Amino acid sequence: MAQVNKKNLKFMCEIILSDLEKSNINSIIKYDNANDCVLEECYFGKDGDISGKNMYELMKCNTQMKMEKIYSKNNFFCPDVSENSILEKVSYYYISGDDREDSSKDENGYKAILFDYDVSLRNILIYGIVYGNIDKEGLLLTLPIKKYEKYKYEITIGDFVYRGDTMNSLNTVLGNFFSCFDESVPSGRIKRSIYLLENSKYYNSKLPDYVNNYLSVYNSIGNMFMAPKEFNSPRYNKTSDYWDLTLLGLYNWFSNNDRESNVGLIDIIGKSKYFPDEEKNIDKCKKWLSSIYKDEKNNLCWNKFIERNFLRNFVDECGVPIELWNNHFIGAKKGRKSPQNEGEFKAFFENTYNSILERGKTIADKLINK
Repeated sequence: MAQVNKKNLKFMCEIILSDLEKSNINSIIKYDNANDCVLEECYFGKDGDISGKNMYELMKCNTQMKMEKIYSKNNFFCPDVSENSILEKVSYYYISGDDREDSSKDENGYKAILFDYDVSLRNILIYGIVYGNIDKEGLLLTLPIKKYEKYKYEITIGDFVYRGDTMNSLNTVLGNFFSCFDESVPSGRIKRSIYLLENSKYYNSKLPDYVNNYLSVYNSIGNMFMAPKEFNSPRYNKTSDYWDLTLLGLYNWFSNNDRESNVGLIDIIGKSKYFPDEEKNIDKCKKWLSSIYKDEKNNLCWNKFIERNFLRNFVDECGVPIELWNNHFIGAKKGRKSPQNEGEFKAFFENTYNSILERGKTIADKLINK
């Protein structure tokens, strides 16, 4: 397959755009973009037909090889993707994304699949359209999107390079859920995913509906947020990817109305493997926020941030961020960022599920009527 260049990148975007134009609001809200045919590796017929595997099929094949060659699970067989539960697909996603040294060798056929829902081409294209930076009618004229890893994309707008960020991620909260309620499930993302995959029939029926509901939407557009690349992974260590904590830090920064201040941002923006300088990450985020979210008097404008990012249902009538469960903000200050009991887990999963659907509906409506 030819390398993705400017010409065929636009072609892939046109295919996605054509699909979006045929979609309705309900289908966009819950759409799982790993069901997309992998355009980077598919075949295009003369009549416009597209053939090839979807991302979950690639994940399944990669997982099967890893189970045999790395994890010594020689008798395990991954079922056909069409028969997979949501939990099994989540396990494929994590196992196939394992990029430790001995699983990244091309010659063995099980190199990590470099795919993330929040930086998929479909979602990057949606970000560009709903934020007004890509004109659907003039797509061929300008396309500020480029690929930075095999299946990962970013968009350049002005002085900033933006990527997608999953607002409330799955790995941390799911791991904590099992730690609290099922000690037989190993800790650690890969070990946990292997165990759940091997015992999926049991856990498919055992998981509460509120967990399964969240699994069905956590990777949908309502849980995706466009931000500078210095914002995404650097916020994990300080917020554990709980979106209400992130919003609280941003709210405090906007309320302080001082472009040079670190108030609020220092509580949510840290450092990561690829962005190791916390001070630079914070400075980049300050420049991003202060250059876009200001009112006619040039004051920082929290309400503009909320409206532009479709976050109205994440704040109360006064614009204050809503906790994902009672006393989360107080608990987080004491080091309790994750739910601690069944009531808190249930509140997290139900509140995020409803908020994701509501925000997804707003984005889908904007996308269709743009």
